[in-house]
Amino acid sequence: DLHSFPTRRSSDLAIAWIHGIKSTATAEVMNSLGQVVMKGAINNAATLNLTSLNAGIYMVRVSGKNVNFAKKIVLR
Repeated sequence: DLHSFPTRRSSDLAIAWIHGIKSTATAEVMNSLGQVVMKGAINNAATLNLTSLNAGIYMVRVSGKNVNFAKKIVLR
């Protein structure tokens, strides 16, 4: 299972696996037009700094060999 949640800083988003994965996954943040605005490789957990993004609705997608996850987030 994969979980995402805001951190104490409203500009950060934490992503963590309950059960660790064995390989690196890719995290992508997409805007409402489906354009990738942020992308990076992650392992068992990561914190994405979203300060460079404007307020709006985004989709966070994490994909890899053993994981495929997408979640909508709202930045204010």
